Parts: sequence; structure tokens; C-alpha cells
Amino acid sequence: MSINALADKVRAGGRLTDAEALDMYLSAPTHLLGLLANEVRQKRHPDRTVTYIIDRNVNYTNVCVARCSFCAFYRPVGSPDGYVLGFDEIVRKIDETIELGGGQLLLQGGHNPDLPLEWYEDLFREVKSRYPTFRLHALSPPEVLHISRLAQMSVPDVVRRLVAAGLDSIPGGGAEILVDRVRTLLHCYTKASADEWIGVMRHAHRAGLRTTATMMFGTVETPAERIEHMSRLRALQDETSGFTAFIAWSYQPEHTELQGVEATAVEYLRTIATARVLLDNFPSLQASWVTQGGKVGQLSLTYGANDMGSVMIEENVVRAAGAAYCMDEIEIVRNIEDAGFEAKRRNMHYEVLGGPIFRERQVPRMLELAVARADGDTAVPAELVNYPARSRAERKRRARSQVYRTMSPDLAVADHKPWWKGARGEWFVVAQVVLIGLVFLGPRTLAGGPAWPFPFPHASMVVGAALVAAGGVLLVAGFVRLGPALTPLPYPKDGAELVETGAFGLVRHPIYSGLLVAGFGWWALFVQGWLTLAYVAVMFVVLDMKARREERWLVEKFPAYAAYQLRVRRFIPFVY
Repeated sequence: MSINALADKVRAGGRLTDAEALDMYLSAPTHLLGLLANEVRQKRHPDRTVTYIIDRNVNYTNVCVARCSFCAFYRPVGSPDGYVLGFDEIVRKIDETIELGGGQLLLQGGHNPDLPLEWYEDLFREVKSRYPTFRLHALSPPEVLHISRLAQMSVPDVVRRLVAAGLDSIPGGGAEILVDRVRTLLHCYTKASADEWIGVMRHAHRAGLRTTATMMFGTVETPAERIEHMSRLRALQDETSGFTAFIAWSYQPEHTELQGVEATAVEYLRTIATARVLLDNFPSLQASWVTQGGKVGQLSLTYGANDMGSVMIEENVVRAAGAAYCMDEIEIVRNIEDAGFEAKRRNMHYEVLGGPIFRERQVPRMLELAVARADGDTAVPAELVNYPARSRAERKRRARSQVYRTMSPDLAVADHKPWWKGARGEWFVVAQVVLIGLVFLGPRTLAGGPAWPFPFPHASMVVGAALVAAGGVLLVAGFVRLGPALTPLPYPKDGAELVETGAFGLVRHPIYSGLLVAGFGWWALFVQGWLTLAYVAVMFVVLDMKARREERWLVEKFPAYAAYQLRVRRFIPFVY
């Protein structure tokens, strides 16, 4: 079918097939695509109203295990640049949003393994208890899927619990291109396949939630795969009618692993125009000024878009990839009105709320978008200790955290002593290392007797001196490098008869255990023979089993001891 025939089909209200949409996308002149998209837009929204929303895009964490190659925002688990926002920080952001006339939080973040379902429920309840009418547009489908995997629950059950806690709607992030070939190349297939993304949205719609749909284009996909993405969204919309809008934006390559070249403004306009023509069952199409800038966003209004998106207030993900456009309400309204439209505020359901807030009252100007946190702010939310840590990095951080140590109500927490004053557990370990060294030095060697059969004289003295020095190294490591994580805690009075498990923290340390076995092994083999070697090995195993039994008893009798147990276990991977 010719391009003119396809244009006539669109004007007559006909539905394009995927092949026809691809022909239009690749071959139709740009002005014709824009003209057709604008005609479709005018039929749906004849009153020339362009809407926008005042909300805040809060990224509650940048810690993520997905590692998508197109993302410049994420930080791996354990990164010093990783963060999790505290409940008080999010509440403060909500207060600032309300001051600017906003009524919604767009809440998205990385796939953080240390944030369980209960964390999200507690956060939502906290927000709703303070601001009952404030809306939470939160958690993209991959995030919901990630939470369901952590909780080992089905997606419908997770959605039901989140809605009960206060979730109002779900954003369409994480869609990228809904083709598994593309998702595999972008390293985002494991976070959510195309079917899984669609499945989460289907469950959300069945639960009564309204959602948006998105597309990030310009990476490794073909034009046909962009059309396939839109077609899958259209099919789900036919089934559920749960999408309120479609938002497309171009990939931002700066600072990403994938790199590449950003799509041009013309390609962006052709893409949204094709989307407006193909997605005939989507009520709204949003302009992406945050990646294209205000003027291209303004031009989008004649290429099928009927919504200018969000004032946003804060943005972190696209900024990390190099885009830093900012428009406050005054700028958005100016762009809408200069294009010949009337600007109206809306909510997530695209219900009109009224005119611009700045014309009703004075609103502070916003010259740049806020960020999640100020540079150098490494604060850790106190409430994190209420949820179990799953990652090794988080367990290790909590072991060293003074905040975490003070969360043991049934254990008397000892302050960390300066390294030169020592502590009973570490001095016990150091003393044993020194004794092993003295075994090598040994009475026979010191008295001038025959040494072990080394190729050079008095080799045992060299080995012994090295072990004595190793004791000093362990002392410094225990107090300076490892810090308070290895400082022994005193037990409650009724547990005072137990072994100081802090000592076993270093006893089971791989380096120290290697020295222990090697030292006694050499001594037994060359001085006392194989019988003593077997005896020492058995005693070592018995001591290990004894310590394990005592630790189990402590965990059962004193639940808060599990916090202390984490401090020890992070330094004994070869045992656990």
C-alpha cells in the first residue's frame, strides 16, 4: 500500500498493521507524519488543551544488581557512591513538592537486594499516614518483579500488598524495547523479559491500577523492533485499557557502558508521530522535554503529543547520562501557550485539576532540577537495620556501623577501644600467633641444637620470627583496618560463662587459621611426629564445633545477638 493510501486509512480511522506502521515510519515524509499525528491528536483532544503535572521524580536508591549497559545512574552493591534515601529524607522532599503545588511522587530506584517488600510497605504507610491525599506513582514493572523475587511471592500478591500499603499507580519505566533480543544485548533481560514486563502491567491493571507505558529508543534496536514494542503495548491496552499515556524518549549515551550516539530531534519527532498514529487506543501521548529540551518538547505538541509531562522538580537518572534540561511550571506553561494551546494542571489519571499554580499564588522559581542527595552525603538511614541484609557488602557495612551496633537492646555494647589499649579477644589471638612463632624458634634451636631440614641454617628462626611479626600485623589489622567490627562485645550476665566469641572472629580468619594450621603442623611433623599432628587437627575441629554450638545458643537465647554474629561472619568466609 502506498504512503498516501496509508495516510487515507489513518484519516478514515483505520488501524494500521505492524507492517504498515513500519512503512509509514521509514518512508513517509516527516511533515506528513506530523500532520497525521496532529490530526489524530485533535480528534481525541479537540479543545486544544495541553496538560502537565507537578510532581517529583525521586530515585530512592541507586544501588542496583541489574547492571544495564545503557544506565549511567546505577552503582553496584557495595559501591561507596551507592545510597538509600531515608524515610525522613523522602518526607522532606514531599514537603518541598507540596510547597511547589505538587501532589504526587514518582518513586523509582535501583534493584537493591537489601530493600525487602516490607521496606516499601513501611515507606508507603509512612507517607500515607502523613499525607493521606498525596499520590504515590511508584515502582516500575522490573522493580515489582525484583521485589517479588526477593520476597518469593507472586507478582499479584506483591501488587496487592503494595496497594494495601498505599501504592496508587505504576510508572512504565524499565520497558526499554519490549523485544528480548534487544533486552539481552542491553543486559536488561534478566531484570525483566518482555513477557514479564507485560505480565506485571497486566496484573496491575487487573488490580485496578492505572499505569503509563514508555519506550527508550536509539540503542541497538531496529525500526521494526520499535514498531513491535508499540504493537505489544497496543495489544495489552486492547485487553485491559489500563494505560493512561505513552512516553517515548531517546537513549542518552554519555557516561554509559554502551556509549553510542543520541538520536536526533527529527528521529524523535518521527517516532512520537508514528506512536500517536499506531497507538490508537492510548488516550494521551507525552512529550519528553527532559531529554529533548523545551523547544523540541514544544514542537512535539504538533507531532501528536497532548501532554507536556512533569515539572519534575528532581531528576537523577537522565542527568547521570549527561542531560540536564530544567523547566519549572512557568517555563512549561510558557512553552505550551507560545505553541497556541491552553495549559492545564492534571493528575496521573489525566484529570484536569485547574490552571497554573503560579498564577494563583507565589511559587519559588526553579532554575535547576534537584538531586537525590548532595555530593559527599553518605548518610545511611537508621531504619535500614529493621530489615535483614541480603548482600555481603551490606552485612559488612552494618558490622562496621556504630548505628547498627547500638541496635542490640539485650546485649551491652562495648565502645571500641583504641588499638594500643587492646581488647581481650584480639590480645588472645595475637598471643597465640606469637606462641606459634616461639614454637618455631623452639628450645632446641635456641640451645644450638639441630634445626629442621631446611636448605640453609637456622631457617626455623626465620619462620618463627615471621610468625611473631604476623601477630603484630593481625593486631594492627584487627584494630585499625577492621576497626570496631572485631571488637568483642560483653555478653549478658547469664551468658557470661560463654567463650569470648570475638576472639574466634580472628581465630577463624583465613589468614590466621592458615598460620595456626601451618605452625602446629610443622611443629608436630618435625618435632613430635604424626600422632601429635592428628591430635592438633582433632582439637582444632573440636574447638570450631564448640564455638558454632555456642553461637547457635546465643542466637536462640538472645535474638539481637544475630546482629553481632554478622560482624564476625563477614571475616570467616572459608568456614561459613
